[in-house]
Amino acid sequence: MRQRPAGKTRIAGCALAVGALIAGCSEAPPVHRGPIVLITIDALRADLVGTGLMPHLDRLAEDADWAGVAITSSSWTVPSMASLFVGRQPWRHGGWHGARAALRDDLPTLPEILRDLGFRNAAFRSNPWLTRDYGYVRGFERFGPVSRMERVTEVLRTLDGGPQFVWMHVLPPHAPYRLHTPYLDRLATPRDDLPTRITPLEMRRFADPAIPLDPDQGERAWQLYQLNAAHADAEVGAMLEALRESGTFDDALIAVTSDHGEEFGENGQVLHGNSLHRVLIEVPLIVKLPAGWTRPLDPGPVVANYRLFSTLIEAAGGAPPPGSPPSLFAPSDAGALSELYLGNGVNLVSLVEDGRQLVWESRFAPTEERYYDAMLALADGEPSAPLAEEPEELVARLERRFEAAPPLIGAPGTRPRLEAFEWSAGGTVRPVPAGDDFARRLQSRWQAANGLDRPALLAERGEPEIAPEELERLKALGYVVTSPRERAP
Repeated sequence: MRQRPAGKTRIAGCALAVGALIAGCSEAPPVHRGPIVLITIDALRADLVGTGLMPHLDRLAEDADWAGVAITSSSWTVPSMASLFVGRQPWRHGGWHGARAALRDDLPTLPEILRDLGFRNAAFRSNPWLTRDYGYVRGFERFGPVSRMERVTEVLRTLDGGPQFVWMHVLPPHAPYRLHTPYLDRLATPRDDLPTRITPLEMRRFADPAIPLDPDQGERAWQLYQLNAAHADAEVGAMLEALRESGTFDDALIAVTSDHGEEFGENGQVLHGNSLHRVLIEVPLIVKLPAGWTRPLDPGPVVANYRLFSTLIEAAGGAPPPGSPPSLFAPSDAGALSELYLGNGVNLVSLVEDGRQLVWESRFAPTEERYYDAMLALADGEPSAPLAEEPEELVARLERRFEAAPPLIGAPGTRPRLEAFEWSAGGTVRPVPAGDDFARRLQSRWQAANGLDRPALLAERGEPEIAPEELERLKALGYVVTSPRERAP
């Protein structure tokens, strides 16, 4: 997906404003009092946009003021969506674990800030993590499921051009991967043995790097994933068409992005949330500004997509809270951080600069030999061999060790492991020397975003219990969840 800068008409308008400033006239930044539409698409890789697989997104990208690749704050939904909603990195906002999935009460959310700026807000979401119980209802007058598409399009079709914020979260292409036959002709060479669906549980055993992904299974999953993406594009197309029918499309500020990507064995694993590899943290970002807008987007060489938080607030005439990321209206050369905590004895932090990535791995506990079998068992799968203990005991042991170690430096007696990569066009990744300066920049930027490197207790604030039906929904989407009752004291 190519990067597209601001459109010519808006650049010209900005040039006039700059000329006025040079002449000594002070001109305040423009303020948008029309619709703001935010669409987040679950598990959409950046490399699918611009290929013809998703024509509605491709068309929007052509009309946009900025369209290209962005870096998400983590490689799974809970931390990355929280970053988009509260404008903080995962360690700072605390929503980096299933037991801490609720948005913090002391951090104002994007819809709450827009509401206070006079916007009327509606949300249509999917994914069981993005519910009322976890705080995503805050700031919305209307909050419902995106699956009721007729209600979604009705809201968009009846926008009156005033200050209204509408957020839609589309679940596909997130697994389970389904056979959407209307889009088969968009695949280069569709297989004739595609199943009707592939569940996350069928893929989960390949999350273990020691178990190579079966090539046929990988290819079938990849093709169904692409069909899921095409189906997501059709849903987005229906939303955009309803917005056009309202007559407010040109005057709307529209942003589209994803919470994370998806892996199909490129780095020895599958699904998401297991690592911070390129295919998991590179996501599309498309921003269309209102017609006549005079302040261009100029985000810099590497774009963190959670900067949308500050961008939408500034566009609406507000000031982002202290500690928020820079908006996309001002260039930044700070790169983009991604974070992933509480893995198999390790935490991961990534810094992406222009064409390079550093992955910092800190160790808080020894590797658990049966970790992936335990994760499979917790997802209702069958481990490769019987476990000597309950999987919850293994998880609790890791959590106790995690709570005793600083997240970035790791446990006493351990040293962070550093890996650096050069990113090239076409998604290629090549290992390169890490370098001390790169490591120091990562450490400095993590501390600037998150504060002191000190442990945090998982139970330091109350969390809603997950109802049995919600737990089953989460498992059906491939999430491994243990309830607070199951954790050892």
